[in-house]
Amino acid sequence: MDENVIKVLYVEDDEERLEDILNALENVKEKYETEGRDLHGIREFDGILISTKDDEANVYKKIEEGFNIVLMDQRMPVRGSEILTYIKEKYPVVVSFVLSAYAVFEDDIEPSIKAGIFDYIRKQDIDNNTERLMDRLFEGATEYKRRREKIAYVESLEKRVTTYLRHFAAGVAHHFNNDASKIKSALQGMVYKKADGKEEGIFIDLKKYIALLSEFYSVMEQENCQIKELDEIVSKIRKIDLGSEIESLDESLRWTIQALSEATEHITSIVKDLRVYSQLDKLDFEEIWVYEGLDKSISLAEEELNNSKVNVIKNYSHGISVAKLNPATMNVVYSKIITNACEFEAKNLTVSAEYDKELEKIRIIFEDDGRGIAKEDINDVFTPFYTTKGKTSATKDGKDTGLSMFVAKTLVEDINKGRLYCESEQGKYTRFIIELPVKRQ
Repeated sequence: MDENVIKVLYVEDDEERLEDILNALENVKEKYETEGRDLHGIREFDGILISTKDDEANVYKKIEEGFNIVLMDQRMPVRGSEILTYIKEKYPVVVSFVLSAYAVFEDDIEPSIKAGIFDYIRKQDIDNNTERLMDRLFEGATEYKRRREKIAYVESLEKRVTTYLRHFAAGVAHHFNNDASKIKSALQGMVYKKADGKEEGIFIDLKKYIALLSEFYSVMEQENCQIKELDEIVSKIRKIDLGSEIESLDESLRWTIQALSEATEHITSIVKDLRVYSQLDKLDFEEIWVYEGLDKSISLAEEELNNSKVNVIKNYSHGISVAKLNPATMNVVYSKIITNACEFEAKNLTVSAEYDKELEKIRIIFEDDGRGIAKEDINDVFTPFYTTKGKTSATKDGKDTGLSMFVAKTLVEDINKGRLYCESEQGKYTRFIIELPVKRQ
């Protein structure tokens, strides 16, 4: 697709007017070409007739095809401002105009301004004066090029910053490993106390715990460590209950072992997240059935779900398509959302997956009936190091890292080119929604 070519889409519910405007614009374009005038890159016009709400999807398809200026009638079976609100969110580079024969601020102009339009055009001003409309489109073409250049600059900046963060994450992970290894050594020293040349306090589960920690750190030190392998080790660690084996110990020693164990698990969680982030440029993508990845993540989290007494309800619709994704990163995303439901005292977690044929997207929804998220916190759900879990009974030790949802959003949006967002009402539900493209661009 040639980014220098401007394509104009006119959306209208009046078929006769739609044809008249498109024909008039083509005539003006031909006239300007004959006169050798600058068309500012405008090369093509097309239209969408809106008869019912179902026609709305056709607008988005055209934008996907490369239409970058939209002329939108306001009063149709679907409000023009509603369509433009979605366009602003999903296609911020697209320049939109609203056309209307009315001038009621509350009904027409204000909703359009909120929808992020570039300008408002009265139909009376362009009737029988298509050249005036073409002049407005020239302004839109200039604005489109400005937005494209701005986005290109921001993307370039983000790429440089992301590269830096990956190196930073790898470095932090290495230093955390050093400190965690010291904690591990302290734990091991407590277990293997010797008296008269004999070992005392050798506990089977604690030995397993230490062995798994050693394995975790050993894998972490490998340059090409696999996230899947780390997940499997962490899953084994969380299945070990040290409580029964350390009950017979002195109270101060028992407290010390518990504190060190919790600190080690906390550091382990941070390090694993950082390692995931530091390897984002080394990922392979595969065509996978989405529900297979969901089933695998639910199966891996079975112990955690059972311990938290969370019932999982699967609701997979027919026709779910294959998506080209990185399975390892998506499994990390699913596991973090499942853990979130467990920590927020949910009784039921419904996992739904459906295919939106019109938009060619797969939508995955995790909805739990836990405590929900307060209004003042909802906008910070994906902010790194922001957490409210330490304030709640769900995590009394306050050990949450505040990275989980930030990492999840990064993996969905930056790596798998999808979208992750959250909806919640305190005391009722929390809903994490993932939208994934069927085809990876």
